Amino acid sequence: MYVVWGSDREASKRLYDKLNDPLNVTYDPSLYSEEELIEKLSACSLSINFKLHANILSLAGNVPCIALGYRFKVFDLFQSLGLENLVVSTDSDTLALDIMEGIREIEQNNEKIIEQYKNRKEHFSPLIIEPIKNNFTVD
Repeated sequence: MYVVWGSDREASKRLYDKLNDPLNVTYDPSLYSEEELIEKLSACSLSINFKLHANILSLAGNVPCIALGYRFKVFDLFQSLGLENLVVSTDSDTLALDIMEGIREIEQNNEKIIEQYKNRKEHFSPLIIEPIKNNFTVD
């Protein structure tokens, strides 16, 4: 377990203590730069993330992830990436089951998921960069 925002340390530690599985779960309260976190995530086969930015960093490091959907922005991002099946709503009555289903999906389609992310990134990057290059002016 890791945090991407200092204010999340306390809640993350409570969750870690509640999981009570130190053989399979580690807790790192350190805040890392994007590059450091991507490097650390690259050692993982998947990640399960609450924060939107953690999901993006995971995918940027070529690590498929399960996004815990707590707000519309999470669902929207994964829909735009064509990865909506990897979002688990935090208010799901079957949260643990849904997460396990996502893990199976990633185990079976790891390369396909990363390829899907890369294709969408390739599609959207110019759409984001172009207005910046043009100083946000319209022709």
